[in-house]
Amino acid sequence: MATLIVDSGSTKTDWIIIAGDGSIKTFKTEGINPVVGSINIINKTITENFMPQIEGIEIDRLFFYGAGCTKNKKHLIEECLAKIFPKTEIEVASDVLAAARALCGHKEGIACWARGRTAVCSMEKILLRTFLRWDTFSAMKGAVPCSEEPL
Repeated sequence: MATLIVDSGSTKTDWIIIAGDGSIKTFKTEGINPVVGSINIINKTITENFMPQIEGIEIDRLFFYGAGCTKNKKHLIEECLAKIFPKTEIEVASDVLAAARALCGHKEGIACWARGRTAVCSMEKILLRTFLRWDTFSAMKGAVPCSEEPL
């Protein structure tokens, strides 16, 4: 049994498998983003580019963190993964939550990063609040909550 953690953006996806014995395997594929890719493209990327690499590995838990995995779009990823991994416990969430969990675990805290976009979020008891989201060329005008997702 193994845990699969996926960090996906629009251009690349990192797949990390942690086996029961603690060994780690990593893979890369093209990006998966439900905002810019159809369900057919998402399915093809996973089944043709990733699945052949893990033949014989049984995944019991899967955490997919990705760009575009908003509450309105993450169902596309959930549906696709549920068909490919029918016996697996699956969680799909935004890359914002991934950053917050990587830094804070399940404790309260603040996570910030700058890459293709810049964001600041705070982990609160049962809520992830994204405070600052702006394109890298825009000026910061203030910390106003622009999205909230229950954890």
